Amino acid sequence: MQSLHHVVPHAQVNEQRKAQIERVNAQLSDLYGPLLACVTATKSAYTALVRQHSPDGTREGLQAAVAQHPDGPEARAFRSWMRSVLQPLNERAAGAGAPGVLHHTLPLSGQEPAVIPAPAPLPPS
Repeated sequence: MQSLHHVVPHAQVNEQRKAQIERVNAQLSDLYGPLLACVTATKSAYTALVRQHSPDGTREGLQAAVAQHPDGPEARAFRSWMRSVLQPLNERAAGAGAPGVLHHTLPLSGQEPAVIPAPAPLPPS
Protein backbone atom coordinates (compact mmCIF):
# COMPACT_ATOMS: atom_id res chain seq x y z
CA MET A 1 0.00 0.00 0.00
CA GLN A 2 1.38 3.44 -0.97
CA SER A 3 1.82 6.03 1.70
CA LEU A 4 0.24 9.46 1.44
CA HIS A 5 3.77 10.88 1.14
CA HIS A 6 4.14 9.38 -2.38
CA VAL A 7 0.65 10.31 -3.57
CA VAL A 8 0.78 14.04 -2.79
CA PRO A 9 3.98 14.80 -4.75
CA HIS A 10 2.63 12.81 -7.71
CA ALA A 11 -0.60 14.84 -7.62
CA GLN A 12 1.40 18.08 -7.48
CA VAL A 13 3.50 17.05 -10.47
CA ASN A 14 0.35 16.23 -12.43
CA GLU A 15 -1.15 19.63 -11.56
CA GLN A 16 2.06 21.41 -12.59
CA ARG A 17 2.14 19.55 -15.91
CA LYS A 18 -1.51 20.33 -16.50
CA ALA A 19 -0.86 24.04 -15.80
CA GLN A 20 2.14 24.04 -18.17
CA ILE A 21 0.09 22.40 -20.94
CA GLU A 22 -2.71 24.94 -20.46
CA ARG A 23 -0.19 27.80 -20.63
CA VAL A 24 1.39 26.47 -23.84
CA ASN A 25 -2.06 25.91 -25.38
CA ALA A 26 -3.01 29.51 -24.59
CA GLN A 27 0.25 30.79 -26.11
CA LEU A 28 -0.25 28.69 -29.24
CA SER A 29 -3.77 30.03 -29.57
CA ASP A 30 -2.43 33.59 -29.21
CA LEU A 31 0.02 32.90 -32.04
CA TYR A 32 -1.81 30.65 -34.47
CA GLY A 33 -5.24 32.24 -34.27
CA PRO A 34 -4.10 35.62 -35.66
CA LEU A 35 -1.51 33.96 -37.91
CA LEU A 36 -4.12 31.66 -39.47
CA ALA A 37 -6.47 34.61 -39.99
CA CYS A 38 -3.74 36.60 -41.79
CA VAL A 39 -2.59 33.69 -43.93
CA THR A 40 -6.19 32.82 -44.87
CA ALA A 41 -6.91 36.45 -45.79
CA THR A 42 -3.72 36.60 -47.88
CA LYS A 43 -4.65 33.43 -49.78
CA SER A 44 -8.17 34.73 -50.41
CA ALA A 45 -6.87 38.10 -51.58
CA TYR A 46 -4.34 36.49 -53.93
CA THR A 47 -7.06 34.22 -55.35
CA ALA A 48 -9.24 37.29 -55.96
CA LEU A 49 -6.33 39.11 -57.64
CA VAL A 50 -5.77 36.18 -59.98
CA ARG A 51 -9.49 35.78 -60.71
CA GLN A 52 -9.91 39.49 -61.51
CA HIS A 53 -6.69 40.25 -63.39
CA SER A 54 -5.28 37.09 -64.97
CA PRO A 55 -5.98 36.92 -68.71
CA ASP A 56 -6.92 33.24 -68.40
CA GLY A 57 -7.93 33.11 -64.74
CA THR A 58 -4.81 31.20 -63.63
CA ARG A 59 -1.85 32.16 -61.49
CA GLU A 60 0.48 31.16 -64.31
CA GLY A 61 -1.42 33.40 -66.73
CA LEU A 62 -1.08 36.39 -64.41
CA GLN A 63 2.62 35.71 -63.86
CA ALA A 64 3.21 35.44 -67.62
CA ALA A 65 1.28 38.66 -68.33
CA VAL A 66 3.27 40.55 -65.68
CA ALA A 67 6.58 39.18 -67.00
CA GLN A 68 5.75 39.91 -70.66
CA HIS A 69 4.34 43.40 -70.06
CA PRO A 70 5.83 44.91 -66.88
CA ASP A 71 3.99 48.18 -67.54
CA GLY A 72 0.74 46.53 -68.64
CA PRO A 73 -2.57 46.53 -66.80
CA GLU A 74 -1.95 43.16 -65.12
CA ALA A 75 1.44 44.30 -63.80
CA ARG A 76 -0.03 47.58 -62.53
CA ALA A 77 -2.85 45.66 -60.81
CA PHE A 78 -0.36 43.20 -59.31
CA ARG A 79 1.82 46.01 -57.91
CA SER A 80 -1.21 47.82 -56.54
CA TRP A 81 -2.59 44.70 -54.83
CA MET A 82 0.86 43.79 -53.50
CA ARG A 83 1.40 47.28 -52.08
CA SER A 84 -2.04 47.86 -50.62
CA VAL A 85 -3.37 44.38 -49.77
CA LEU A 86 -0.93 41.47 -49.85
CA GLN A 87 2.19 42.97 -48.30
CA PRO A 88 0.32 44.56 -45.37
CA LEU A 89 -1.26 41.15 -44.68
CA ASN A 90 2.16 39.49 -44.87
CA GLU A 91 3.57 42.02 -42.42
CA ARG A 92 0.65 41.48 -40.08
CA ALA A 93 1.17 37.70 -40.29
CA ALA A 94 4.87 38.10 -39.55
CA GLY A 95 4.02 40.01 -36.37
CA ALA A 96 0.99 37.91 -35.40
CA GLY A 97 0.48 36.69 -31.88
CA ALA A 98 1.58 38.02 -28.55
CA PRO A 99 5.04 39.65 -28.47
CA GLY A 100 7.76 37.09 -28.07
CA VAL A 101 5.49 34.06 -28.47
CA LEU A 102 7.64 32.64 -31.25
CA HIS A 103 10.72 32.70 -29.05
CA HIS A 104 9.24 31.83 -25.67
CA THR A 105 6.55 29.20 -26.25
CA LEU A 106 8.21 26.16 -27.71
CA PRO A 107 11.68 25.52 -29.08
CA LEU A 108 11.18 26.27 -32.76
CA SER A 109 14.84 26.03 -33.79
CA GLY A 110 14.81 29.73 -34.63
CA GLN A 111 12.23 29.25 -37.40
CA GLU A 112 9.80 32.03 -38.17
CA PRO A 113 6.39 31.40 -39.78
CA ALA A 114 6.49 31.30 -43.56
CA VAL A 115 4.86 34.23 -45.33
CA ILE A 116 4.83 35.23 -48.96
CA PRO A 117 8.17 36.99 -49.55
CA ALA A 118 8.09 40.59 -50.60
CA PRO A 119 8.89 41.19 -54.27
CA ALA A 120 11.63 43.51 -55.41
CA PRO A 121 10.91 47.13 -54.48
CA LEU A 122 8.04 48.54 -56.48
CA PRO A 123 8.50 51.61 -58.64
CA PRO A 124 6.20 54.53 -57.84
CA SER A 125 2.79 54.27 -59.51
